[in-house]
Amino acid sequence: SGSSPGKRSGTEGLLRLPVETRLPLRKNWQLVFYDHTLQPAHTVELGRISENQLIRLGYEEAEQQVKTGELVVTDKQRQVLRDAEVTLRGSLFTNTARADRTLVLPIGEYEVQVENSSGIGSAWQRIAVQAGKKEVEELELNRFRDSITGMQFMTVPAGCFQMGLLPDEKDRYDDEDPVHKVCVDGFWMGQYEVTQGQWQKIMGENPAEFKKGDNYPVERVSWEDAQKFISNLNKKSGKEYRLPTEAEWEYAARAGTSTARHWGDDISCDKAMYENDPGSNEDSCVDYVRKRGLIPDSTAPVGSYPPNQFDLYDMMGNVWEWCADWYGDYPSSPQTNPVGSSSGSGRVIRGGGWNFSPRNVRSANRVRYSPVRRFNRLGFRLALPVQQGR
Repeated sequence: SGSSPGKRSGTEGLLRLPVETRLPLRKNWQLVFYDHTLQPAHTVELGRISENQLIRLGYEEAEQQVKTGELVVTDKQRQVLRDAEVTLRGSLFTNTARADRTLVLPIGEYEVQVENSSGIGSAWQRIAVQAGKKEVEELELNRFRDSITGMQFMTVPAGCFQMGLLPDEKDRYDDEDPVHKVCVDGFWMGQYEVTQGQWQKIMGENPAEFKKGDNYPVERVSWEDAQKFISNLNKKSGKEYRLPTEAEWEYAARAGTSTARHWGDDISCDKAMYENDPGSNEDSCVDYVRKRGLIPDSTAPVGSYPPNQFDLYDMMGNVWEWCADWYGDYPSSPQTNPVGSSSGSGRVIRGGGWNFSPRNVRSANRVRYSPVRRFNRLGFRLALPVQQGR
């Protein structure tokens, strides 16, 4: 930094050394190396610069002061990740590097994420780099990013669950019976509801009533509107995006749980966007919404509430979500990858909406709705066959 009174200049980030830079004339200059705790680790006095000169400083002396460790990133099979980039977030910097290299880092805690050229990557994971040690971090590639819209998808593993109203669940509706065993193959599920910005990017317009920002869920779209969006996106991307089946939706919403909601049986305003209606006669979440800085009588930006165990956001509340199926009665026998009735007068919607009661904000709750109707409480998220994200 220069010696001007009351002023300090510097650079935050991970710098490659030796340093090569040009400095203004007629000032006394001092170069200070800081360690990961922001404590000065090494100082070089440059003195007064009186003529144009190139300053080059080696790292040999500073290296003795700064402790480092090594990081190697692999997948869960401990295979080196090629054609991929790793992103590191530390207290002082965010840096990106090739994932197939051994990274030398100042000791400390970091968040790490990896993504390959196909958009397959990992969630953020916290690591600790220790002095003189090599850390091998195994990251699960469970996230896929669509290159056209930026939509993110999470892996939902294959499995079986009890679909429908469970015996001890309150607030039941008759169409949630009978409980029956369902098994589904693995698939990708949209981590968030489709946003207004993503809809605009594909369709060139925004049908939403609550035009509060690109990161709000698109609403006031019919089932048929959603199919047009999917068709256009598939033409652009070459993939096979679709609406989730009703069985896939409930399996993803439960995320391995057997309670009314993925967090438990009870509900509170900090868990999901519901009862956000100032005119409601029931216990309202409007005061909580205001305290959060969100908007009463409206949706919330996607991801405003905690995710479930599959890292999926807003499966409960915000907007109802279209499913692929025609609405129909449940079978009593076990099912594998069911797709619902072959015909009907309504499609299935799931999840509850921003102004609905807790009774609707349950994993088992299901509603029939006309596929041509639009509603400011109704949106959707996408699914993708598991092999399509590879």
